[in-house]
Order: sequence, then C-alpha cells, then structure tokens
Amino acid sequence: MIETSEIVQLLEIENDYDFEMIDLMASAAEETLKGSVGSGTALYFENSQLYKLAVLFLTNYYYRTRSATTEKQVTEIPFGFQQFILQLKGIDFAKVEQDYTIFYPIVSIDSAMLMLRLDSVNEPYLELLVQSSIEYIVNAVGIAETGFYEKSSNFKLGVILLTDHFYKLRMFGSTKSVFEIPNGVNSIILKLKGDYLCR
Repeated sequence: MIETSEIVQLLEIENDYDFEMIDLMASAAEETLKGSVGSGTALYFENSQLYKLAVLFLTNYYYRTRSATTEKQVTEIPFGFQQFILQLKGIDFAKVEQDYTIFYPIVSIDSAMLMLRLDSVNEPYLELLVQSSIEYIVNAVGIAETGFYEKSSNFKLGVILLTDHFYKLRMFGSTKSVFEIPNGVNSIILKLKGDYLCR
C-alpha cells in the first residue's frame, strides 16, 4: 500500500481535509488493479514502480473526477488505463526476480529534467516516472540485459518520451483515453526487440 502522505506529496494536493478520501481512493485503486491483474506476489506489488505509478494515476483519476453525482459508473476505469493492466498481466509473477534498479542509472533524473526542459519539478515524482518508464519498456521488450540498454539511444529516447507522457498526465482529470502509450514509444519498443534479435 502506498502511504497517503506519499500520494499527497507526489500529486501535490494541499487540502488537509481530503487525506481520508485519498486514502480510501488509493485503497480502491489498489483493489481494482490487483483484481484486474490477477493473483501476483506481494513482493512484486511492493517493489514495482510501474504498479505504484498505476495506483497513483488511478487514485488521481478518482480524486480529480469525484462528484456526488455522475453520469458514469463510479468504478469505471478509463479506457487507455487498460494498457497498464495488460502490462502488469503480462508478467509471470512466479518467475519475477528482476531487479529494475540495475537499469535506473541508464537514464538519470538530471538528464530527464534537462531533456524535458523542466526548470523546477517535484523530484520524487519525476524519479517515479523515469523508473516506471524504464520498467514499462524493459517489460515490453522482454530483455533483461543492462549492457544492451546501456548502448541503446533508442532505449534512452523511449524512456524520455514515456516519462514526458506520464508527466503530462499528472493533473489528469479527464475521461478521455489519454493514458494510452504514445505510438512513438510503441515503435521504439518494437525497434529494440528487432535490434536485440539482429545483434
């Protein structure tokens, strides 16, 4: 479970009176994701930055679209969010031994800030976005060799593009399918798979 104080810090929520509501929404987001993904190891859910980001985005969605009355089902998940669920579903939890922290130095927070032209930013949030982007791409490519990614400009570009996409979603409050992973990132994932096979 992500701590409410961490959610409030990452989403930059200033209303003290909303903490109990945020805690409830975060619990609902975790239950929704775990129910959608299926049974997994508690260790994976504890250590996955991608899972943490998915919970954060879904909590943010619940928080930003809350209302006493609504035209839609309260439990409805945004369409594009299904990509997070499919990504998490594609992981064989019984075989997960991957330590994603070995990939984190390949794209630093400073280089992400520079490439995204960010002067000031919530650094813990940017760090979560970069790490989640790395985890997403490594999972999608299906190759766990740091040497391969260290030499790849495409990997670094994909991480920056996906981080930028996630960063722009931070104030998400729409019902549009903005969660969808950009085609450019999906193209880079396919290119990385091809590069690995052709080396």
